[in-house]
Amino acid sequence: MIFRPDTDDSYNADKAAVQQYANKYQSQVYGVSVGSETLYRGNFTGETLLAKIHDVKSVIGNIKVGTADSWNKYADGTADPLIKGGVDFLYV
Repeated sequence: MIFRPDTDDSYNADKAAVQQYANKYQSQVYGVSVGSETLYRGNFTGETLLAKIHDVKSVIGNIKVGTADSWNKYADGTADPLIKGGVDFLYV
């Protein structure tokens, strides 16, 4: 599942959908990716994205939650809060 939290409206809608369906279909959901390439696009800081990831994680229980972003955001330190912040997966 991909979660795009670019605006409050999309964040709240996606969070409600994930809350409703992710646990119901847990055997079919490996994880939830929050904010795909939002660091690359400059939508969020690492700290802001980390807070959103933890918020989503708090409502879906045992399902893995992480993000995906451009390799250079991991290399230049932008994603350091995510690397250090206990997310379940980081994709490049």
